[in-house]
Amino acid sequence: MKQPIHLVLTVVIAFLLFGGGHRDARATDKVEPYTSSCEDADNFNWVKGDNHCFAIATVLPAKAVPSPVLRVYLHGDNTRLRKRGYPSDSMYRYAARTPAGTVSVAMLRPEHFDSEGRQSSNKTSGRRNWETAEDIDEIAAAVRRLRKHHSASRVVMIGHSGGCGIAAVMLGRHPGTLDAALLAACACDKVARSRYRNRRVRPQDLNPMDYVDKIPENARIIAVTGSRDEDNPASMCQPYVARLKERGVSVRLDLVEGAKHSFGQIAFSKPYLRALAELNKE
Repeated sequence: MKQPIHLVLTVVIAFLLFGGGHRDARATDKVEPYTSSCEDADNFNWVKGDNHCFAIATVLPAKAVPSPVLRVYLHGDNTRLRKRGYPSDSMYRYAARTPAGTVSVAMLRPEHFDSEGRQSSNKTSGRRNWETAEDIDEIAAAVRRLRKHHSASRVVMIGHSGGCGIAAVMLGRHPGTLDAALLAACACDKVARSRYRNRRVRPQDLNPMDYVDKIPENARIIAVTGSRDEDNPASMCQPYVARLKERGVSVRLDLVEGAKHSFGQIAFSKPYLRALAELNKE
């Protein structure tokens, strides 16, 4: 694998300065995939799971601290509005807004690639928008590696749509990997989602509802959904939140008035920014 492109603070800021637009990855010389071993991963541009290799963009705080909070941003599915040939680096721009004492990492899910042509490891199923046990286990392993590398005091995952479905499962399937999660536009009940869309449940996908009882009681979870979200309406997250409340876990569901499914409409809202600040604290 050729020398990784350094996507630290200066590059992410460049995304903001130039409008955060996505350059068509098909215009690059080639897509730079993971290596089979990923042994040379630097934990700033690439991070290794157990068997997969993930492309990441890392934003460091202006002043280093011994035990920072680690934020991990996980994007949603790249479908519908964006065709398969377009990059999935939408979270890079949001990770750039990093407060003091916080390291922010935007991670590309399996098989997805960014505007520079860097691509995360593919899944054995060949379906990049699925939320399988393999994918979730690999992402969890990568997060644990990042936590150790940065000596993080706590880990907060911010996921959107399919990304927060992964986070919602990870909380219970890998207890202790995440201390907190911000679930934006989460379809946290796969059965309800399949009925809503009149589709069959994909058996390979893990359902967050099946892992609710395994989430540690000291975890903190805030779900934020747009009031006009027709893709994953709040009703799909309410059973998940209700079950957690029954167990005494700190959780709530906030609505962003007027927002649809787009993360951009959620990420600048008061409920989202308030939740992000709360989850950064012990």
